[in-house]
Amino acid sequence: MNLGATGSLTNTGTAPVVRSVIRLYEIQAKLRRADKHLSELKTEIAFARNFHSDGSVIKDYPDGRHQVADLFDDVFPDIRAIIGGFANALRSSLNYFVAQLAKVDSGSPANRSVQFPIEDCPKLFKKHRTTYLKGISDEHVTLIERLQPYNGCDWMKTLQLLSNIDKHRGLVAAVPVASSVANNASTPLVSEPRKVKMDIQITVDITFSDRTRVIETLEVIQLRVTDALDQFDALMK
Repeated sequence: MNLGATGSLTNTGTAPVVRSVIRLYEIQAKLRRADKHLSELKTEIAFARNFHSDGSVIKDYPDGRHQVADLFDDVFPDIRAIIGGFANALRSSLNYFVAQLAKVDSGSPANRSVQFPIEDCPKLFKKHRTTYLKGISDEHVTLIERLQPYNGCDWMKTLQLLSNIDKHRGLVAAVPVASSVANNASTPLVSEPRKVKMDIQITVDITFSDRTRVIETLEVIQLRVTDALDQFDALMK
């Protein structure tokens, strides 16, 4: 998945002075939740990389818990569910921010339709100006527009895709990619020249369907969302 540009929010114009600083504790809670999902995901993928030839996975957790699970029936579905939870937590943080921004800009509670838009073209973004961004000042709408996929922020499109799949269609499509390495090959006996005893180690990584690696992709999305919210927060003060 091509994550594209970072999407700077630097304001070259004159944004209005916000009368009160947005309270960020709910947004920060969602960001912490995403971080926990990512940490859990790294642990589960580390377990999956060391599965046995019968498909079993041994989970030895730092807190002393021990579990035997099946790679395809237990571990892999859990990994896909964690990816969805991660994406939803980050997308919620953006939605929460826009709702609070609408309240600050308009002086009234945000409409139920208010959310962070993610659009593929300017026409759709403009169409949702009076719904998704109702109550938000034109100056702040301009900043949000800079984070749209049609402005080069492909990571935002990836976030939308992962979140939508998990919420509406099922577990996120991710696949295990395996490779095998021969650790030891014994010298064949003269009487059995065709037989070679080999110790095969199989390693597994988890990628999306386009073969981009899951952890690296999610880390970029997390960095971009956090950076965008930090830049917005700085402009609010």
